[in-house]
Amino acid sequence: MSYTTTCPQCGSCYDESSDEQANSPDRLCSKCWSAQARRFQERVPAPEKRIANTCRSCGREIVWLKTAAGKNMPVNSETVEPGDDVFQPGRHVSHFSDCPNAGEHRRAK
Repeated sequence: MSYTTTCPQCGSCYDESSDEQANSPDRLCSKCWSAQARRFQERVPAPEKRIANTCRSCGREIVWLKTAAGKNMPVNSETVEPGDDVFQPGRHVSHFSDCPNAGEHRRAK
């Protein structure tokens, strides 16, 4: 069974496969959803375009990832794969944990 609903963004009618999806107030038609996804992708840098930096103290190659709190964290580049955007403990290794000069970069409390 299909349910007809209206896109809240453009006002066009389209069919949904379930009543729950058809009654969702923020459900977009495929055209509007694709346009919104393209705008989001333009704002987020592609992982292959991400630049690996070197640590100022030890010279090791690092990549900056976001933590769950939204902060930037230096991560050892060999633990990062293409497509990784968020730091995951256990999968990525924070460069603070093994940099011999990590104390130089810590803020005073």
